[in-house]
Amino acid sequence: VLGASPRALPVAEPDTMRLLFYKSELAWPRVSGHDVHAYQLMRALAAQGHDIALSTLEEPAAAALEHLPLVRRTTLAGRSGS
Repeated sequence: VLGASPRALPVAEPDTMRLLFYKSELAWPRVSGHDVHAYQLMRALAAQGHDIALSTLEEPAAAALEHLPLVRRTTLAGRSGS
């Protein structure tokens, strides 16, 4: 996660992966196969006990995030790059 120190992140179990998904947006309603696949993949990996974080350029609608057990979510909109 941008700007976060390693100590700020939750400590994962030894067999748990911490995964960051990046999408420019997470559209609602989900109309593209990519949005459907990414959403279902995040849910499946979380159900297996992995820590899932999501970073998007645009703020997603609340409905797009429903049922996603995220440990962290960030929106990069309005941030200037170096």
